[in-house]
Amino acid sequence: MDNNNLDFLLSEFRSFGGIAENICQKNGKHGRGIFSLNPNQRSRIFAPSELIIKKEDIYLDSNHLRIKKNKGYSTKVREFFNYYQDNFSWGKGGKETTESFEKELCNFPSNFKELIKINLSVDIELRHKGKWDNFVKNQFLNCIAFNFRGNSVIFPLLELINHEVNSFPFIKRFNGISSDPLML
Repeated sequence: MDNNNLDFLLSEFRSFGGIAENICQKNGKHGRGIFSLNPNQRSRIFAPSELIIKKEDIYLDSNHLRIKKNKGYSTKVREFFNYYQDNFSWGKGGKETTESFEKELCNFPSNFKELIKINLSVDIELRHKGKWDNFVKNQFLNCIAFNFRGNSVIFPLLELINHEVNSFPFIKRFNGISSDPLML
């Protein structure tokens, strides 16, 4: 992980009113993500509502996640989102991880796919119909989205917190979402 990129990102994140304390990005036992820089100190992330991006406002442009032009986000928010997605999220392993998972599903034996279809109501063949790149983008966004104020949204940095499934939930506030200090 390039510390200069992370320092720049965190500086920009804080300029929106975000809080990011005692964090780093690396690979851990659950994969890539945000972790405590010093596990003996509290870590915290607060993503301000200004950085909320509705999932439906995101599209794929030449293999880059971008915000649709007619959605009313400021240039500064768009630039932050682009930098974040290109250097920390989609472009830094998010696409590849999602695509790898879906390709592995494709490689399941047909009898196993049929068992999944019958018992889990997931039709892998039907799941992968349509344009592959858009499918991968949608699966990625579905995995990182939060429900906030009745919308499916993306919050930069929070989606990268690497934690156990049974960790404390995020704390929703009127002006954003915060991580529990104990979860990193």
